[in-house]
Amino acid sequence: MNSKIGKFRWVICALLFAACVVNYMDRQVLGLLKPDLSRTYGWSETDYARMAIFFQFAYAIGQAGFGSFMNWIGIKKAYALSVLFWSLSAMSHALCRTVPAFSGARLALGLGESGNFPAAIRVVTEWFPPKERSVATGIFNTGSNMGAIFAPLLVPLIVGAFGGWQAAFITLGCVDLVWLMFWLKLYDAPEKSKHVDAAELAHIHEGVTPTAEQKLPWLKMMRYREAWAYFSTCILGPVWWFYGFWLQIFSTSNSTST
Repeated sequence: MNSKIGKFRWVICALLFAACVVNYMDRQVLGLLKPDLSRTYGWSETDYARMAIFFQFAYAIGQAGFGSFMNWIGIKKAYALSVLFWSLSAMSHALCRTVPAFSGARLALGLGESGNFPAAIRVVTEWFPPKERSVATGIFNTGSNMGAIFAPLLVPLIVGAFGGWQAAFITLGCVDLVWLMFWLKLYDAPEKSKHVDAAELAHIHEGVTPTAEQKLPWLKMMRYREAWAYFSTCILGPVWWFYGFWLQIFSTSNSTST
């Protein structure tokens, strides 16, 4: 029986995985180029730290509001606009020459990229039955690790091939736009998708119980243990962000010195 169930939901999961890969690649480009850009434009470590703070601030604000944005215009449009915005923001780095300009580009990038994970979680909820959601989430979330691996490998190759640091931002921004074309072509709600047959649709809805959506004030939400589990990432988050923004600098510095 299971062999007759369609597999298109895993194509959607692959799209989410690819989005996480390019998401993490885009955010790491500046750190990988930082040693060269510091020499060219005279950045201090404080200058780079400010750029990182602008990204994090916008990312936090964007995540807080993206859920309401998705509810307003729908997941397909919201995710598409998020990727489009962060793609253009990533490419805008190529036009920057000053610390304020780079900080503004990081602010825009953080705001655009903040939609990735809320959107991906919503898509998994929409496309997978409860028993498969943890697997699908684990698969797309590994894209962040793959992006962290691919970026240090690809960015030097892109810069070397095109002869300028601007090419790294532009090339990876264009990759985002390629992903966007596949998203717009392939994605729709399971009930509306022409790629989903009746058996797969029944499988997607298996075990799903009707729920009533209710808006909760922030203070009331703090009564739930699930909310505290999420907010506990505020403790671990700074460590992850430190590695995300600074580890590649130490790696490139060591490779240059050797």
